[in-house]
Amino acid sequence: MNNTLDFNRLGKVIRRDAMNFIPNFGWSLVILWAIPVVIWLTSFTFISQGVEVGRIQMLRFLSTIALIVAPAKLYKDCNDPRKGIQYAMMPASSLEKFISMFIFCIIVTPIIYMVGAVALDTIMAAYPGKNPYDGFIFKLLFNAKEQSREIVEAMGSQSLMYDGYLDDVNNMFSGFFLYFSKIISVILISSIFMFGNMIFKKRKTSKMIGILVLIFIFAMILFIKWIINHKDLMNNLSDEELNRDMLIHLIRKANYISWMISIIISAVMLGLTYRKIKTQKY
Repeated sequence: MNNTLDFNRLGKVIRRDAMNFIPNFGWSLVILWAIPVVIWLTSFTFISQGVEVGRIQMLRFLSTIALIVAPAKLYKDCNDPRKGIQYAMMPASSLEKFISMFIFCIIVTPIIYMVGAVALDTIMAAYPGKNPYDGFIFKLLFNAKEQSREIVEAMGSQSLMYDGYLDDVNNMFSGFFLYFSKIISVILISSIFMFGNMIFKKRKTSKMIGILVLIFIFAMILFIKWIINHKDLMNNLSDEELNRDMLIHLIRKANYISWMISIIISAVMLGLTYRKIKTQKY
């Protein structure tokens, strides 16, 4: 099969993957959807203020789990020496297989999870009478200002450095910033585990998580060494006049650098995934 793109063949690949989505990933979705329901049922005895933030954070965490496990669940046999032959013999080019994998891991999975999670949360929030959930979560999901304030307040509660400057920092988190950051994050996480799914034959997700943990530890060591070697810069943060400008500058610069690094890593991971599909030997 040549590596050209034929939309008829692509449609057949997408249709095949769509038919296998629920059989391969259905139970994982059910478990992820059930976790907030269980927490909601048990929280009736612990009704208190501040539950709203916990709901949105839990939903984000579980959506990340869905992104992490999706490639290994949906395409677990694509590089298997025996079971993968069926995938290799599928009448489609490597590019068409890659596009379908991209669609279901990066687009379909988060959309289906979020739609189901928000629907369940809405049902739970609409429960009459005494309810640990106050308000509907979808209002927060599509309200950039509220999400921005949540992020800034979390930052302020973690460091005294932000005290008195939350409004200035809050103005940086526009709707574009928030949604663009989420899109980049989704692509980054999915692309990493798509590649891990292609290079590992067993325990794909756990091995990739282990590698990421080692990279994180190494990065933290380098960061700590950088902090030690730049004590003067950190001491300057105690200057209140310098603090405000430096803080805004550092956050803005860190965001742009983070975006660039995430985009580069995502592009590399997706490119390597496509190459692995194209050159996979059985």
